[in-house]
Amino acid sequence: MIKQGAESLDVIIGEVVAAYADAEQFIDGRWHFSDDPQKRSIHYMAGGEFYMTGEAFRTESNYSE
Repeated sequence: MIKQGAESLDVIIGEVVAAYADAEQFIDGRWHFSDDPQKRSIHYMAGGEFYMTGEAFRTESNYSE
């Protein structure tokens, strides 16, 4: 852990040893989030700030899937 201030921790580094994906949200190897905010993933950014996944969108790309 890296201390940012006297008492706050900003970065936590670890190893994922297990993971779970909700079968309603992860279908055919892709995430499909519903409009229900209780079923969206949350992500820690820094300084006690979190974000939830938002609405999906696509862009034009030259990359193949």
